[in-house]
Amino acid sequence: MAIAVECRRCEKKFRAKEEYAGRKTRCPVCHEVLLIGHPTGRQPADAMKAGSNGHKVRADREAPLHVGLPSRQIQAKEDSPLDNRQLEVLKETENYRRPIRHAAIWFRIQFLTSLIAMIILVPVLVMAAATEGAPGAGLLMVLIFGSLQLAWVVLVYKAYKATWDCRRWAPMTMFVLNMLGVVGCLLNGLFATSINPKAVGAMMFAAVFMAVVPAIIAAVCYRAWAAIPRFLDQPAWSQRALTYCGL
Repeated sequence: MAIAVECRRCEKKFRAKEEYAGRKTRCPVCHEVLLIGHPTGRQPADAMKAGSNGHKVRADREAPLHVGLPSRQIQAKEDSPLDNRQLEVLKETENYRRPIRHAAIWFRIQFLTSLIAMIILVPVLVMAAATEGAPGAGLLMVLIFGSLQLAWVVLVYKAYKATWDCRRWAPMTMFVLNMLGVVGCLLNGLFATSINPKAVGAMMFAAVFMAVVPAIIAAVCYRAWAAIPRFLDQPAWSQRALTYCGL
């Protein structure tokens, strides 16, 4: 009589021969180690059974994968470890994970570019302030700028790590900051046109051009913020599968 086995991780069901009762096997989908139960629900009194050579071996040794299945079914299982329903679930989970991954990649790019800019600009500004007539005021401004730049670098790095771990505060925070950047670029363009009315077209074009990048990042942040709860509603096994693959 075959014994029904259900994986506790991915909920995959398969059957094993009765002779493998009490042994361990692996799930054909997620390879979780499982214990094959007894059809009566009772464990044997002696956990040690005699082997073919007369020596006693443990009854809970690992059984072959896909035990109890005909050879044709075994080949089909190995060729396609996921059924159609599980493939659909995995594809849907990947669709929700993709905008989260894109946002994390954008934050990582922002972190690297901001860090490089800080490393280059701060020493240059320090040398420029030291050569001025009032080095104290110049150095104070450099200190303020360096502190703000360092705080931004730390924030972007935290947002990158938190977004990868599906924390909703991170993409929303970056969405707000990038939208403030868009508004700041547009206001700067309007202010510049009020100073020089003859160059309205050039000033506004420059302002819009500068606002494109933060606008794109803000859109990516919003998509990630909206996708996180849907991704977390997916089955745990599909989330682990994508995390294991680095997606």
